[in-house]
Amino acid sequence: TAQYDSLYSDGLNQYYVAREVKDIYDTKDLIERIIIASTDVVKQREYELWQADKDDAIQLRAFAERQQAEIVRLNELVKSLEGRSSLSLKDQSLLKRIERAGYGLTIDWVKFKKNS
Repeated sequence: TAQYDSLYSDGLNQYYVAREVKDIYDTKDLIERIIIASTDVVKQREYELWQADKDDAIQLRAFAERQQAEIVRLNELVKSLEGRSSLSLKDQSLLKRIERAGYGLTIDWVKFKKNS
């Protein structure tokens, strides 16, 4: 049976090599290749995470712009409604309400007669 010796640990993985191979080959070269491969994997993962963060930032910026446009639209609506609120009878006296209602009924009656 082959016996194995610990060759290298990168903090996540533990690499072992058979003793008969260790005696025949220079393991320093193998350790360097493991380190390079590990570094390449880390760089690739960092790039993937950066790309995902970049995509999220683009989506967030687009969302923020849509929200800002909605805020502008709603502010314009509020201004429009404030302008119309002067037509409201809510805070008017009963006499003023009856007067305006009569005026509205008169206008509606004239329109009705005109279309008949």
